[in-house]
Amino acid sequence: MKILFVSDTYYPHINGVYYFVCRVGPLLQEKGHQIKVIAPSNTRSAFIRSIDNLEVHGLPSFPVFLYTNIRIPVLLGIKRRIRKIINDFKPDIIHIQDHFLISKAVVELNREFKLPIIATNHFMPENITVLVKGKFWKKKLEAFLWKGFSRVFNQVDLVTTPTVTGVNIIRPHIRSDIKTIALSSGVDLQRFHPSIEMETVRKKYGIPDKPALLYVGRLDPEKRIEEIFTAIQLAGEKMDLCFIIVGKGTQSEELKTLASTIGIADKVIFN
Repeated sequence: MKILFVSDTYYPHINGVYYFVCRVGPLLQEKGHQIKVIAPSNTRSAFIRSIDNLEVHGLPSFPVFLYTNIRIPVLLGIKRRIRKIINDFKPDIIHIQDHFLISKAVVELNREFKLPIIATNHFMPENITVLVKGKFWKKKLEAFLWKGFSRVFNQVDLVTTPTVTGVNIIRPHIRSDIKTIALSSGVDLQRFHPSIEMETVRKKYGIPDKPALLYVGRLDPEKRIEEIFTAIQLAGEKMDLCFIIVGKGTQSEELKTLASTIGIADKVIFN
């Protein structure tokens, strides 16, 4: 099959959407499928570039203030560019990763092409509303975001999201006749398996032999790592433990400072 992935966020913005596409895409190629990706470029110019062995068509974009790795596509000419990519590639199916500007344009253009579209949801309003102060404005923004989500996802053939909890959250915002399923992103069992030698891992990353809590993910405001810090602070009064953080993000330095400020720096390991 020819499969066209569409995402409004991609490398060098490292997040779950990027990892999903850059890992699933090559696996599909190994099975004989042809893959192309449409995503924002990291400049104001378009490009066709190989990223993670996938052919990525970058659409002209500009950076978001304070989040320079997050790009917003230039809307002028966006449908013309997308139409050409679809006409040249002639995909059998389209797989969008969100409901934002590029995916929205693809869904609107598909009224011409009438191709099957799968939509995988990685989005929660809290990803954005966490930056907004005041319950009133948070609710207003959340309602606006769900409306935009429904407008796009109600035009696809199948919706997937990684967990059953995710299905339950988005189900009220999608037409009842559109099938919505939980489909895990999967784990590479060659790299992650229970037979790994833990003593080797402890020595490599400087992890003490004591109870440990592990967080793997982005270090950004919506992840609320500071709440885990509070829990570690309270638990540390009753037992000796450590908290291991694996990930990067806009709050990396802020969290290191916070750990020192509240007196748990000796219990937190950043990797």
